[in-house]
Parts: sequence; structure tokens; C-alpha cells
Amino acid sequence: MTPDSPENEPYLLLKWGTLKGWGNIPEANHELMRRLLQDAPMSCAEDHPSLERKAILCELIRSHVGDIQNDWDGKHYTQAEAVEYVMNYGGTGQVWIGGLIETP
Repeated sequence: MTPDSPENEPYLLLKWGTLKGWGNIPEANHELMRRLLQDAPMSCAEDHPSLERKAILCELIRSHVGDIQNDWDGKHYTQAEAVEYVMNYGGTGQVWIGGLIETP
């Protein structure tokens, strides 16, 4: 559970532009979680997700109903803010536009 979310509420915890933690994820999103975590390192600090994994995380975020929080600064995100954070973390210059990853 994120520090601010009610008990048993679904949540996603982001850090360093990737997924650090989660809880109470609905069964409908289990396949996305499996795909996201398939080749992920155990530590989000060591995770340097490919564009494909970032896209999967953004898909999970867009379908998520519940709290989304940044573990680093405690900020709560809307789905749009979380997608922007994930796609722009690290200054890659790649952006998420309407379900497509584009490089300006």
C-alpha cells in the first residue's frame, strides 16, 4: 500500500521512471503485469526499461483504477501525469502520443 492510499485500494508505486511496487491489482491487469515483469530486474534502480516495456507500463497505468504515486517525492499522479513521467524519465526525448511512441 502506498503511504497515502486506503487499505485494499489498488495502487501503483513509481520510481526512476519505472514500477517500484504495486498492490491489489485487478485480475484484468494480471497479464499486463506478467508481460511488464517478464525480464525486469529485481530492483527498479537497476531497471532500464525498453520502449516496449515502457509502453506496457503505460498501458497498465491507463487501465489502472486507484492510487498512482511517485515513491521518490510522494507526489500523486493522474494517469496522464504518470504516463508522461514514465515516457520522459531520463530525458530520452521519446513521447507517448495517443498510444504511439514518437521521437520528435
